[in-house]
Amino acid sequence: MLQLDLTPDELKTFLDEAREHLDRLEDGIVRLEAEPDEELLREVFRAAHTLKGSSGMIGYEQMSGLTHAVEDVLDRLRKRALVEVTPELTDLLLAAVDRIRVLVEAVPSGGREVAGTEALAARLSALALAAAATEALEPGPAAGALAGRDVARVKAALAGKRPLLEVRVAIADASAMPAARCYQAYQRLLQLGDVVRSIPAIGELESGAPGGRLWAVVATKASMARVRASLRTIEEVESLSVKRVREVESLEGPAVDGQAPKEPDEAGPAAVKGGSGESASVRVDVRRMDALLNLVGELTAGRTRVMRLSGLLRERYKDDELVDALGETSGHITKAVSDLHDSAMRLRMLPIGVLFRQLPRLVRDLARDTGKRVSLEIEGEDTELDRSLIERLRDPLVHLTRNAVYHGIEGAGERAAAGKPETGCVRLRARQHEGAMEITLQDDGAGLDVAAIARSAIERGVAPEDEILGLSDREIEGLIFAPGVSTAAQADEVSGRGVGLDIVRQQVEAMSGVVMVDSAPGVGSTFTLRLPLTLGSFKALLVKSEGTTYAIPLTQVREAVRAGGKSMFRVMGRDVLSLRGATLPVFKIGRALGDGAGQEALKGSEDIVVAQMGEKPVALAVDAVIQHQDIVVKPLSVDGGRESGVSGGAILADGQVALVLDVAALIRLNPGTGTAALRGGVG
Repeated sequence: MLQLDLTPDELKTFLDEAREHLDRLEDGIVRLEAEPDEELLREVFRAAHTLKGSSGMIGYEQMSGLTHAVEDVLDRLRKRALVEVTPELTDLLLAAVDRIRVLVEAVPSGGREVAGTEALAARLSALALAAAATEALEPGPAAGALAGRDVARVKAALAGKRPLLEVRVAIADASAMPAARCYQAYQRLLQLGDVVRSIPAIGELESGAPGGRLWAVVATKASMARVRASLRTIEEVESLSVKRVREVESLEGPAVDGQAPKEPDEAGPAAVKGGSGESASVRVDVRRMDALLNLVGELTAGRTRVMRLSGLLRERYKDDELVDALGETSGHITKAVSDLHDSAMRLRMLPIGVLFRQLPRLVRDLARDTGKRVSLEIEGEDTELDRSLIERLRDPLVHLTRNAVYHGIEGAGERAAAGKPETGCVRLRARQHEGAMEITLQDDGAGLDVAAIARSAIERGVAPEDEILGLSDREIEGLIFAPGVSTAAQADEVSGRGVGLDIVRQQVEAMSGVVMVDSAPGVGSTFTLRLPLTLGSFKALLVKSEGTTYAIPLTQVREAVRAGGKSMFRVMGRDVLSLRGATLPVFKIGRALGDGAGQEALKGSEDIVVAQMGEKPVALAVDAVIQHQDIVVKPLSVDGGRESGVSGGAILADGQVALVLDVAALIRLNPGTGTAALRGGVG
């Protein structure tokens, strides 16, 4: 057990940043194998370099040594001493990333030594040293001059897409740790771009080079103002110079006396203190953010109440000036609270790419395990979703991806026989559509085996054989989500399509979402997940049933209709609705949430909300459809964890409390019988 000297705040910062850099490193390594790219390689190198520096600063030598070895290999790739990212090299680098994750997760308990880490680092170092042996050795440049290789590097950088900057930093002579300040400056430059050349070199800075002076040539898309602002935030910077390099001859190089010349608008401590930092974002503790959102939720509920009361007063006292003034003030408050609510909700939103970034590694590993060739195409990774939903979506997406590679994509021989490319393709797409998040995972494999699904459903007793055989192919495909249904004769973890998809459906429905499948034989399968953008606030349809107001998430509502006398009838003691040729089971909301008593027939004139929970909808009978409204949801505690059919509550504009309906749970609490119930209850 190691003893790492970290305060709680430092520990949290270290873990957050380390996990973020590891995700970037893993994703980048997998992408480099598929499509080598210089900009991507620079990004991956910076992630490894930062990990090495942060682990070294906390004294975690084993982690620092391994990340240093990874960095060396990536550096050889940058310098083209290693010219190809082979599968074997990728395997080795990913094994190092996995080991670094183990080391990072051990930090909260004080860190620990992990057996085999040094051997892994040695394999990487040997690879880097072998590549280094092929490079021509040249002496480093003297102060104020550039060696031939440096000139070549600068010329190559000038030919690239990014501008080139010459940066000189001088640390105050009174500084107690000038080398550390120069190292900080170098790290800042790395965050902004690629350091083409520096004096002292990075190795000398890490070993504590004396002098307190740094000269560097940086390829970056960041503006000179941003570079200056970033470097100004470093303590004890005495002078600073940032200039654009347009040709090699314009480089002044490090001054002979080691001093970086001052620029009139930048010299002196006052400029350092007055500068602004480069970061456009800050890290906020999740608990603080949730507390803020709870307060905003209270304000939003109060806003709707004020709007309601203002309207009532205006109706009663139409000509009163105070009422007019109150109405005007209420309007201003309403807009301000609405803007505050929108801004606060956006704080919870993250690009779904933070989740998608984990899948290329998974697809690569699964493809190698199965001997298949599979590519992953990702679209819409900048689409934003509530962070809590992103965390809960990981398991469903991982399971669907595994399912697609293992059972959707065929082997190379089978694909060739079918006239398909040897490399199968899995496409993952996210988009905001009609106020909801829609995620599709599509493969170009063999599609679902409808006959196998039907056999498995019959064997599992999902429904009687005659009912299942009477379903359409699309409806049978939906049975893949039923518990235990699989396309394999003997199901295990990876044996057949469908294993565990019932859990996927439950997890998605727990997020007030729906999951659907569409498949074509020989063409492939598409799984679609539709979710609200956030669980804290969303659009809902308000309905009335037996004196209680309920809110149904609009992501689950297909339409609202008035039932006619001939469209409602009874089948095996259950109410069903005939709607445009489809037969839907009908649930009376108030009755279904009770003890199940009272199965008398409905009147046949109720308002019906058609809820889409999978491929087939269900009908919810209500006394009245009120309106749709933005609601802020408050969680409700359920005794003993028992499923209740209600997922939360919301305060409406009139001050009443509406219960947020969990349609999926309502169906599970009230299982129907016959084909109608089967069609409605299975996604």
